[in-house]
Amino acid sequence: MPLPRSRTRGIHIDEEVYHWLASMHWEFNVAPDGRRWKKDPKFVDLHVAAEEGGVGVLHARFPVPVLSEWGWQVRDHRRALPDDLVARTIRYAIKEGWQPGETDFDLPPRRVRYLRTLRHLLYTEPIIARIRVLKATSRDRNSSTIHAAVIHPIRGRPGSEFHFTAMLPAKHIPDQALVFLHPGEDGLTTWGSYAGVFRISGNAVLIYDSSGQEHRWGFRPLPIVLEELGGLGWGEE
Repeated sequence: MPLPRSRTRGIHIDEEVYHWLASMHWEFNVAPDGRRWKKDPKFVDLHVAAEEGGVGVLHARFPVPVLSEWGWQVRDHRRALPDDLVARTIRYAIKEGWQPGETDFDLPPRRVRYLRTLRHLLYTEPIIARIRVLKATSRDRNSSTIHAAVIHPIRGRPGSEFHFTAMLPAKHIPDQALVFLHPGEDGLTTWGSYAGVFRISGNAVLIYDSSGQEHRWGFRPLPIVLEELGGLGWGEE
């Protein structure tokens, strides 16, 4: 079902324009005498399409606690959802198989929990590992080929030594890093929007906070980052 042409908001993501609207759902409790009642928030539905009035609509349902973590309060239900949350949902849905402009897609409720992670969308990548960089070779000014040895496999098994493409110049590749990878046309690669190579210094990792509240890079204790990843229910495979 296409979105209505009115009441939608626009958002630019990776040079594409999407239109979205959100609807609040309430639970009403009425006293037996019918004179007293109260309403409690249940959830918010997000609907997104690549074109206003177009087909191929994304649907996602957010429990109120998830929205609260993004700083969106029930009393502000007339206020728009955070742009960062909408953008993250769209990118994640595309990774999960949504084809904008072609097919409707319901983001499974069990997947919404990934969107509450306060760090970055790359926590959903199929291969996550702590590595030592053996060699970094420039491909062009914005990317490089990395030969790496695995220190700690966190998700997936790329091998004790492997190669991948990083969307960073070779001069910016650290000696040790936490990497987030997925299969590309030429083998394993990072996701360009976030680079996917996070510097480890001592026992801390330089990571980007995209919670919608801070928007900054900062060092975070490595054990805590690993605990967050483990908390998503993966562990070593």
